[in-house]
Amino acid sequence: MQAGYPACMTETASPPWESAAVLVWGAPSAMPDAAGLPPGYLQTPPHPNPVAFWRFRDAVEHAGETIVNGRQHGKLPWIKVGDAVYGPDEITGFYRTIRSVGAG
Repeated sequence: MQAGYPACMTETASPPWESAAVLVWGAPSAMPDAAGLPPGYLQTPPHPNPVAFWRFRDAVEHAGETIVNGRQHGKLPWIKVGDAVYGPDEITGFYRTIRSVGAG
């Protein structure tokens, strides 16, 4: 995990692959807290912001492709699913899982 970035703010037994999710991009200096993703956190992205997905897996793939393919735009992805907020390091780990074992 990168220094200064929290792990998931709500622990879950396994990734909620089939749950609805919201992806937001924010400046690294404006980290969300356990209360969620406040409107002031959102930054002008290269994509619509926030982006709603029917499945957490789709949100992870979208964010992961942006990061891995070098299209990162100086902002960090955060995904909210229910009460959980997943940060950039977790999203990257989930993305690697999807790519390596075809999760879901």
